[in-house]
Amino acid sequence: MDGTLIDSEPTWYACERSLMSEFDYDWSEEDQRNCLGGPLLRAGEYMRGKAGGVHTAQFFADELLSRVALEFENGVTFMDGALDFARKVFESGTPTALVSASPRILMDSCLKGLSQTAPDLSEMFSLSISMNDVKASKPDPEGYLLAAEIKGVEISRSLVIEDSVTGVKAGVSSGAWVLALPHIVQIEPGERIRMRPNLKDLDLTQLVQLFADAK
Repeated sequence: MDGTLIDSEPTWYACERSLMSEFDYDWSEEDQRNCLGGPLLRAGEYMRGKAGGVHTAQFFADELLSRVALEFENGVTFMDGALDFARKVFESGTPTALVSASPRILMDSCLKGLSQTAPDLSEMFSLSISMNDVKASKPDPEGYLLAAEIKGVEISRSLVIEDSVTGVKAGVSSGAWVLALPHIVQIEPGERIRMRPNLKDLDLTQLVQLFADAK
């Protein structure tokens, strides 16, 4: 979801900076990279450490969540090429699911914004898996495995699209193929991983060709 479908990182960064400034900490882009990909409680623990140990990790996670959710309620922005690509996938009849390390309340805020921006894709996002729907969130593969089970598809014939190291690890561990779109953090190549800067001008034929040499 974040960083692949919607351009949410600027919102996260602004909310992180705003929150940490209240504890006299100048939140940097490197701090943001260290928290990219979730889960949220890990980011909360990181922020707690930078704030000098005041409050709890849960406090920071909850406070950050409420601020970001409020911003999402005002609308979301698609990543470059993501909306056009999503429409091509949906029109092809390919089974899809939205899997995120974000909590349910945040996913619902995003889905509301997505439905307003692209109502024709509401069915495409009818199945969403949040951190609250699994016992272990990314980098654990449970979310992707659960999505494949519900959709009735083989995970080994599924494709995961991710932008974070945490998400890529979850996708590879699940047994799926992974299209990585690194734009904030570097992602190492792998046997089941293909790289692309973004989804702009990507069609399904080109997508298949990216994995043509797969065994």
